[in-house]
Amino acid sequence: MPIADTQEDISAQEGLARRQRPRRHPGINSAPPQASKGFKRAEIILIGIGLCLCFFVILYNKVFLYDIASYLYGLIEICTSWFDSIQPSTPLPVVLLPTAAVVAFIIGIIAAGRNMPRPARALLMCALFYLHTVYLAFRVFNTLNLGGFLSSFVSIGLLFFEVMSYICLCTVYLQLAWPTDRVREADTFSRAVLLGEYTPSVDIFITTYNEPVDMLRRTVIGCQAMEYPNKRVYICDDKSRAPMRRLAEELGCHYICREHNIHAKAGNINNALAQTDGELVAIFDADCIPTKKFLAKTVGFFRRLGVGMVIASQHFYNRETDFKNMSVETVLSVDQSTFFSQVQAGRDTFNAMLCFGTGFVVGRDALKHIGGVPTETLSEDWATTIKLQAAGYKTYFINEPLTAGAAAESIGEFVQQRLRWAKGTIQALYSSTNPLKVKGLNFIQRCIHSYGIFYYLMFPLQLIVLLFPLLYFFFDIVPIKTNLNQMTFFFIPFFLLLQVVFSWVSNNYSSFLSSHVYEYFLYIPISGALIRLLRDPQYKIFRVTRKGISRKGITFEKSVAWPLIITLALYVAALLYGIYDARWRASGDVFILMTIWCIFRIIVLWTTLQVVINIPQERNTVRFKHNLACSILYNQEVSSARTVDISDEGIQVELNTASKAWLAGGIVNLDIPEIGIYDMPAHIRRFGGCKYLALEYDGITLAQKRQLVSFLYCADGQWKDINMTPLQALIIMLKSIFRIYPAESLRRYPL
Repeated sequence: MPIADTQEDISAQEGLARRQRPRRHPGINSAPPQASKGFKRAEIILIGIGLCLCFFVILYNKVFLYDIASYLYGLIEICTSWFDSIQPSTPLPVVLLPTAAVVAFIIGIIAAGRNMPRPARALLMCALFYLHTVYLAFRVFNTLNLGGFLSSFVSIGLLFFEVMSYICLCTVYLQLAWPTDRVREADTFSRAVLLGEYTPSVDIFITTYNEPVDMLRRTVIGCQAMEYPNKRVYICDDKSRAPMRRLAEELGCHYICREHNIHAKAGNINNALAQTDGELVAIFDADCIPTKKFLAKTVGFFRRLGVGMVIASQHFYNRETDFKNMSVETVLSVDQSTFFSQVQAGRDTFNAMLCFGTGFVVGRDALKHIGGVPTETLSEDWATTIKLQAAGYKTYFINEPLTAGAAAESIGEFVQQRLRWAKGTIQALYSSTNPLKVKGLNFIQRCIHSYGIFYYLMFPLQLIVLLFPLLYFFFDIVPIKTNLNQMTFFFIPFFLLLQVVFSWVSNNYSSFLSSHVYEYFLYIPISGALIRLLRDPQYKIFRVTRKGISRKGITFEKSVAWPLIITLALYVAALLYGIYDARWRASGDVFILMTIWCIFRIIVLWTTLQVVINIPQERNTVRFKHNLACSILYNQEVSSARTVDISDEGIQVELNTASKAWLAGGIVNLDIPEIGIYDMPAHIRRFGGCKYLALEYDGITLAQKRQLVSFLYCADGQWKDINMTPLQALIIMLKSIFRIYPAESLRRYPL
């Protein structure tokens, strides 16, 4: 039965599928749609005709070439005269006119809210692209300092960095301009799955290497709780551990291991593929727990012809380590939150979606078609996506958090994780999945996939640019030749719109300051790793990110902190020396600009230093705040209470009536009717304030464990981000600057 590729035909085909159900589900085992030979032939003919016309014009009308050259030269002259027209004597209203226009534009963005129509969003990105292009033209034609060899070298170097940034940001503008929202489609397709009309067999692989047993127990229970009948859950243990085998027996799932761990996670998945036969394969990391509707909302897409992979957005229940160490993790986040919520949706529009290794479903036949999961790089997830798209398969993204995972829990693990991602990305340059060379991708797909490579290659350049203010203050090497009015006229409008747009698309989780904090402590580690990688692509940098970490006290990441401390000291010394030496400097406007640049970097470096101090983390599991009625049986008396926070290992409750009769170590029985838990044994860890009890579960049953995990991690629609205004986000971030180290991070937790 043919499967349509449009939403309108799905309802009609659902009725037909009930009467004529094939033995094998359509779409899963079908070959990807291929472009017709006729279309390719037409392309070649059109290109040939165009080249012939160009040759004819050039041959018989040589004046045409001079016209083009004259036009370009005239355009450059117009631009240069426009740039030169903004001088220190230019009236202030004229200088501030573009900024005022952008501010009005920003007010319109805020008034439109996040549900802006896609055409308006595309117009917004075009405006940002225009302002960025104007600023870059201003930099190219009007700000280079070519007065000496060193000044020329530094000035051109800074311009080269800005050109590279421009190229990278243009791909970001493209990805954010026209997002595709498949949430409604997922709900539509899920009906057939939930009604049992479309239930292809699904093998669920939970990959593990060195993660703790308790973490795997939560993930397996979450996978088993998914509302889907035709599934099998496998623990894919890459270390052949006896505790994992016993866990599989305890929970009633399958266990797969191998004698070696060659090719790391990719080899682990390929080994499991050879021992299973499900039509679809769902893959989860050891810490990634799906919601109950995960399969229902992803599997239905495979009814479409040529769909190779479907991935859902992921939530991080413990947030990013960098903001946790600054005590703002509950309200601010960066990097992955923006990526999942906005960038992936934009990539989906161009079939250039990026798989991030967990929480996705892929067709077995599609994997067979590309030869299994690629093993050439550490970024096997990205390589798999590229091969599927190059083979003609469609990859879809659902912009709804259907899984929850754990972010890196210390700054050292955070850096190691990013180093592994950087290596896997750069290794693509030397592999068959190089997006610049692999056959089958179109131009836009190549641009989008190449962004990751350029992003990491920018880190060494950013590290070099970090030195430019120091060269100015210590050696009087001027990297830019301009005045304040010109920077206000050409740079400020672009800068303001850029920050507002990126804050807006990230739901105010990201800001100019937070994004710099994120990158500053990665500059030196990633730059050093990339230099070694470019010399030796097989340089070993792989280590699995440790999860479930606990710390009794403060720890200090010296390897990350010392370069920051040295850089901060140099910036402070340069600023003080520059202020002392200011009376000898003739270039007053440049001095003011470099001073502002220096002060900003001092603020960022100071804030970044707070990130590298790991705060105490006594709990191995995350607590979730819930206000539920409960009752506690202790010494033959029942006391009513309400929960404060809950995990699958412990709970804190607030008694409705103050009492002093509770003793640490005492055994209680706990009832939480809203979760369906009764007579759950626990012992008292702490009792304080005559009404707060900290309890640790003691010998709970497997059924009670399943109830807790299902309630805490698997409820449909439970993972939602906090909404806030840009002003609130800015105030919260500024608070983290004006303190030495957050005293609240030293607090002692009940459990």
